[in-house]
Amino acid sequence: MKKSRRIFSVFPLPIFLFVLFVFVTGTSSSIELRLEGGAGNISFDPGRDRPMGGERFAPRPYPLALVSVSGAFNDTISYEAAWERDPVLRNRVTAGLALDFSFVRIEAGVLLSPFNTAEKVLSPGAAGGLTLEWPGVVFATVRGSSTLGSSLSLCGDHIQETGEIVLGFWVPNVVCSLSFASSAFSRRFNELLITRDERTRYQFSADVHAKNVPYTVLVNMGYQNLKRSYAPAGPALGVTETDELTSVYLGLEGTWRVNANLRMLAGVEMPVYSWGKAPMLAPNLNTVLFTVRAGVIWTLPGIR
Repeated sequence: MKKSRRIFSVFPLPIFLFVLFVFVTGTSSSIELRLEGGAGNISFDPGRDRPMGGERFAPRPYPLALVSVSGAFNDTISYEAAWERDPVLRNRVTAGLALDFSFVRIEAGVLLSPFNTAEKVLSPGAAGGLTLEWPGVVFATVRGSSTLGSSLSLCGDHIQETGEIVLGFWVPNVVCSLSFASSAFSRRFNELLITRDERTRYQFSADVHAKNVPYTVLVNMGYQNLKRSYAPAGPALGVTETDELTSVYLGLEGTWRVNANLRMLAGVEMPVYSWGKAPMLAPNLNTVLFTVRAGVIWTLPGIR
């Protein structure tokens, strides 16, 4: 039973939701389907119930996955549904609509946090965003999401949160952006402990493209802080303890347009320098930390 639940928590629910969503949105003129998979090893063990103390950070492999469906009903109303799995937020399902006006884009939708703890199968929430844009010159985006209604009072209760701020501008053949992004997953681990995984990133990105060239290149560089906190709960006494790893990283992603309806992408991101916050020690110098991903993007005709 535990094995089947583990498998189900990773795959079938999102696929079912996406098939249903595509059926409901069948009046759109076209549908874009994005499938990505990958792996990384910059992660703390989610099952650990005590800080690492004076131990060195040890890489922990984890899978990455993204499935999304998006499209537009007309020039004003568009939609997107997505399932994503990463080491901080675990499973995350979103579905929402966006209204596009001349200089403003408003996003609103729902968030589901499914099968992230054995005790609580599903936690609902809300997501939203606002983009202001002067096309071809400058843009600014603010997004956020959070599960709702959890007080972390029972074992398995959890809260999933994200936030993002992006400032960008266009120069010839390049879209440049500066961003701040945070994600967090808080969980009532047991009667005496609340754990919290957090990731904060400050990033510069340059999306390089050229007219009539089927290739684009995205270059990322930035600063990342990964933290896991252990807070006493209930009758437990003590103070919150943390494990914390900070990295300066570089990333590169390429996209190739095979034809008008199919694109392929691949990317890699690696820290160039990492250090731990005492008492946790930095990883060994010969330790290789990485995140890799690859995928495809299909543009399909609408189901009218």
